[in-house]
Amino acid sequence: MTRADANTNLLLSATECSGAVAITGLGRFDVIVKDGDIWAKLDRATAVWAKFPREPGPVQS
Repeated sequence: MTRADANTNLLLSATECSGAVAITGLGRFDVIVKDGDIWAKLDRATAVWAKFPREPGPVQS
């Protein structure tokens, strides 16, 4: 992933996915694989941003 406002250490393969994504001003989330399921563990800032309803359209920071 290439974005000036984001950092990640995601590790992806055909069978695994893990790591974290941090987006400046929007927060951070961790990718967790458990029992064959993939979960995103959001921090408070990301959860507030992702909460619906919100205005439609692109993310603006």
